[in-house]
Amino acid sequence: FFFASLAFLSSMMALVAAAAGLAGPMVSLPRPMPAAARPAVARISMQLEPSEEVSAAFRSLGIGEDESYDGIMAAYETLKAKNAGNTKAVIKLEVAKDRVMDHRLRQRMSGSLKPD
Repeated sequence: FFFASLAFLSSMMALVAAAAGLAGPMVSLPRPMPAAARPAVARISMQLEPSEEVSAAFRSLGIGEDESYDGIMAAYETLKAKNAGNTKAVIKLEVAKDRVMDHRLRQRMSGSLKPD
């Protein structure tokens, strides 16, 4: 039964290929073009300078744009403790910290920020 199913499947593949105008059930894929023959492609440059939102996040945390990870977290924890009773302020601090950390991640992924 198994071999009969394989034969049926193979013949169905041949019929589908013939209906599509292909030579047979197995169609070879085009080979990749050599690097020298590929057209030049402009690379998309990532924004490495902080946007206005990111700059505002650095300011709200009271840190410079060159602050280390430990400095960012220390500033965040200090301000969070200072605003412990103010939920809106704590949420704004969390958003600011996340923006700064996202910016740092983008910098690190692009290679413009070296590990501490």
